[in-house]
Amino acid sequence: MRPNPRNHRYVLNRVTFWAHATICAWKFSLPFEAGLKLLMKFPRAFLSGLIVLGLLAVIAATGVLWLSRTHSQWTLPLGISRTIVFNAPILNQRPTRPYGMAPVAWNAYLRACRQAKIHPLRMGQTIGNHPRSVGYHKRDGVLRVGKERVDYSAAVDLGTWDLTPAQINSFVDALADQGFAAFYRHKGKWKGGEHIHAIYAFLPMKPQLQLQVKEFLQSRKREGKSPKWRAGTTPPRPS
Repeated sequence: MRPNPRNHRYVLNRVTFWAHATICAWKFSLPFEAGLKLLMKFPRAFLSGLIVLGLLAVIAATGVLWLSRTHSQWTLPLGISRTIVFNAPILNQRPTRPYGMAPVAWNAYLRACRQAKIHPLRMGQTIGNHPRSVGYHKRDGVLRVGKERVDYSAAVDLGTWDLTPAQINSFVDALADQGFAAFYRHKGKWKGGEHIHAIYAFLPMKPQLQLQVKEFLQSRKREGKSPKWRAGTTPPRPS
């Protein structure tokens, strides 16, 4: 049954309710009003400075949040399957060997990064089946390291999105010194998805990778940059 507005009890209840609401609102407004009066005592320049500092703090906090979420991970262009983690130079994390890369190849890769002064957190596809790779990154075999069985591909893709042409050339040379046949992919179908395709030459590998290693050695010989190793021999000693 709906209340009758003409009922005196109903009217009294409504008046009491609104009276209490008005008193509460007035009580809560007193601190706010006092704060406004206190702020008005400061010079306008000081208040303007506080507002600007507050806005800068909000912008800085937003920027840090955006960097931590958006740039904590990058992916190679063209959908190359694995993720490149880029937050270690910021967080000072120790890089860890990715799935699909043999420990001996990983150690050689780290030495090449130190030699070229390139941060190592740019790993793309190791074992993978990206359509543009046409089978070159399929698993080459299994290594037994202690009690661990390690699936590996001798080939790995490395991101170059943050490197200058001079740094890329230096990185390719360093990889070659440490036993990799490295190719900078940037023309033709790789336009827009530039990366370094590197093959560690001292692991059993599929025939098409063996051909790439042979092509690399021939190319380096023509350029007068023959590495000090040959495929199938002893890997370069750590320096």
